[in-house]
Amino acid sequence: MDINLWAVLISAIIYMAIGAVWYSPTMFSQAWMKEIGKSEKELKANAKPALYLSTFLAELVAVYVLAWVMNQVAALNSVEGIKVAIVLWLGFAATTSLVNSGFAGRSTKLYLIDLFYHGVSLAVAGAIIGSWR
Repeated sequence: MDINLWAVLISAIIYMAIGAVWYSPTMFSQAWMKEIGKSEKELKANAKPALYLSTFLAELVAVYVLAWVMNQVAALNSVEGIKVAIVLWLGFAATTSLVNSGFAGRSTKLYLIDLFYHGVSLAVAGAIIGSWR
């Protein structure tokens, strides 16, 4: 099986879109800013284009790796794609983020806000990639 690069690209774009909603005032921005101890003004001052580009590239790599793993295990539909995404999320994102959060002294609330953003985004990506088979 080949990796559908269009599905990967669309998934990465949607990953970014989920982040825009996830960290918006209607969802978790207030709680997230409180937990990181920064104001909206401080965040906007640091929001350089390079930060958004590096974020997109990181998410593009994550989604590409998800597609590669899905090919390796022959996940051929959206449900199987979601399952693979959740396993990878639990096995790698949840565990490594927990270690980093613990040693950095971050709160459980911050850990969960960030963690579930990636979980939801990867699950959506798995569904998209799985449905484009």
